[in-house]
Amino acid sequence: MKGILTLAIKDLRLLWRDRFGLFWVLGFPLIMALLFGSLYSGSGGAKNIAVAVIDEDATEKSKTYLGNLQKSDALEVSLLDLPTARDKVRQGELTAYIRIEKGFGEQLWGSGENGLPLEVGVDPSKTASRAFLQGILMQTWFESMKDVFLNPKEMQKIVKNELKEIDNSKDMSDEQRGIFKTFMISLDKFMEDVDPDTYSQGEPLGNMQIKTVSVVRDKAHPHSPFDITFPSGILWGLIGCATAFGISIVVE
Repeated sequence: MKGILTLAIKDLRLLWRDRFGLFWVLGFPLIMALLFGSLYSGSGGAKNIAVAVIDEDATEKSKTYLGNLQKSDALEVSLLDLPTARDKVRQGELTAYIRIEKGFGEQLWGSGENGLPLEVGVDPSKTASRAFLQGILMQTWFESMKDVFLNPKEMQKIVKNELKEIDNSKDMSDEQRGIFKTFMISLDKFMEDVDPDTYSQGEPLGNMQIKTVSVVRDKAHPHSPFDITFPSGILWGLIGCATAFGISIVVE
């Protein structure tokens, strides 16, 4: 046993002097463990999406929308000007920028002819992040609309705008125009007479909350990919050392 220990110490000293051999026996397995651990851990969990918001509308409704975006657990929101935001997205420091254009507060209820006044700049290669971000923007829009639905005065403004659009519509027949105007006038009268406190007790579009339950993680499984790659790297290094010792003993 003493002779084997002496040979092992001698081989370790020789291996330490042979830097190239030391790299392949110990360094390379460690690098591979770190590499594969980082790759698999990067693909496992979802990180918050880093975005910049540019509020060009600067109205009460746009500020409410911005506040709802900042409350989202899935976003990391920073307030920047448009050129800086574009540069950071182009350089990969941000996933996207969200530009709240002028007129957003006026068209919050309807999308208008050109859509909702929101411009989203995102790297076209990040398809998953873009789709996820669009879902968050729509969810935030519905949350912002909730305050409008529960406010009779705001609803009256919307009704009056809709009446103007009905009057200016060229594609609507006189019969259909009369039907829509009758409905909108009745709705305007309802919003004028209803008690705001009683009206605001309702929930627009029903209760949209989703029930969540806690699912405890099974501790018998690895907590991260490094739980697998590091033992594999160590085993690889031990095999390399054993191989080197075996060859040395045979040579001796």
